[in-house]
Amino acid sequence: MWLLQLVMIINLALITYQDIKQREVLWFLFPVAALLMGVSYYVHTEPLLFAMNSAMNLSLIVVILMVLFFYAKFKLKKSFLQETFGLGDLLFFVAFALGFPFVTFVVVFVFSLLFSLILTLVIQSKEAKPTVPLAGYMAIFLMVVFCVSWMLRKPNLYQL
Repeated sequence: MWLLQLVMIINLALITYQDIKQREVLWFLFPVAALLMGVSYYVHTEPLLFAMNSAMNLSLIVVILMVLFFYAKFKLKKSFLQETFGLGDLLFFVAFALGFPFVTFVVVFVFSLLFSLILTLVIQSKEAKPTVPLAGYMAIFLMVVFCVSWMLRKPNLYQL
């Protein structure tokens, strides 16, 4: 299990580095992240519970993305995946959704978004058109959450 955890941290670190440094992440890192987080959760739960929680998490992501899409289209009058939200961020959201039970997902997802917002406000200067490496910042938060959970062995992220 420690090898899975190590590879997961390395994968999240690569996503972080590439997203912050280049604002582009190699596409295959997202399916790898989804696989690693999904397997990590799957081995700690029942298959039916894994499927139900993954479906609920993905449904929540779809609702969030629909709200963002309509906001970008009608309020901002911009293209959703071209100017407002990155494809890598979308893929990271999907990977994120496969890694936790529903309640844990909601809590960790919300706090990772808050962490990203605070980090963006602290780090970025006043640019004319700032971009946010959202997947990279969220990956930093996830690395911290996973490492703390594994070191303390409690609380278990996969149990309610």
